[in-house]
Amino acid sequence: QEFEDLKAKGNQYVQKGQYQEAARCYSTCIALFPNQVACYTNRALCYLKLNKTSDAETDCDKALSLQADNPKALYRRALARKMCHKYKLSLQDLIELLKLEPKNTAAQKEMDAVKQLYKEELEKLKKKATAEQESKVRKRMKIEEVDDEDEDEKPRSKISEKLKGQNKSRSGKQPQQSPGSRSKTNNADKKQSRAQKTPVQGQPVAPPVAPRLMKTTPYEFCQAWNSLKSCQGIQPYADILRQISPADLPSVISNKLDGQMLQVIMRCVYEEMVLKGDVDLGYQFLDRLCQVPRFSTVSMFMTSKEKKEVSSVLDILSKTISTAYTSADIVRLKKEYSVK
Repeated sequence: QEFEDLKAKGNQYVQKGQYQEAARCYSTCIALFPNQVACYTNRALCYLKLNKTSDAETDCDKALSLQADNPKALYRRALARKMCHKYKLSLQDLIELLKLEPKNTAAQKEMDAVKQLYKEELEKLKKKATAEQESKVRKRMKIEEVDDEDEDEKPRSKISEKLKGQNKSRSGKQPQQSPGSRSKTNNADKKQSRAQKTPVQGQPVAPPVAPRLMKTTPYEFCQAWNSLKSCQGIQPYADILRQISPADLPSVISNKLDGQMLQVIMRCVYEEMVLKGDVDLGYQFLDRLCQVPRFSTVSMFMTSKEKKEVSSVLDILSKTISTAYTSADIVRLKKEYSVK
């Protein structure tokens, strides 16, 4: 009876906005019955209102250890983590919550807000890393310039002076072009250059061809992938992927995965592999793609259209008999890609 009275009293304090007093009531409840989930989630709410975010997160951790799918604990921990700038962890909680309650509008709204904050944080980190890299390059250039000046200041030997004199005498004997002939030569070179760059009118422009990977290293892969930026179709990208063993995908892409690359890879799997009957290969690429560094981060920003495409691929895989995967593997991939 004492437990129920304290809990009710705590709830009354919450309704009045007296969160410090409410937290004390819930703490006493926890001391009496330490395995009551509601006491931890209620006290977590009080801590959030009192801006004690670490304490709120700890209470939610305890609540989730007692009941892993508790919606209030997931939501309040997401809020606590957001306030602590732990945006990635906050998103993970919200994703789990929306799996339990897809129509939870508050969670969806919160996820949109946290996504934006996380995106801004990643952009700042990217700019900072780029600035640091440029600074290192400038420092190297300065060092090299100083080294070059030191070399120039070394006293010239008699032999070098003699060679210089010989070069001068030879250059004096060479015939010089007249200004007119020089301009004609330059004009001819320009015309030839334009002729080489401009395709013959009426002839179709050849579609881009995927470069051949000499080695399946991150550098070679990125060079080949980026060379197709002006490409309209995705077949050349699929041709690059076919040169890589799916098992090597995490090491080959390394930490270079971004939203655009993820989108193109998934289109390749869907349009150039699965729809063309190469179901097993499509599964292998989707499976290994989950293991690429930064996948968990980048996949959080997948659009509803991209998720729909992944869902379509997995539906086709689930209806196809294969020895490469089981129905449990498909369920696992749906969880990895956060699709139904």
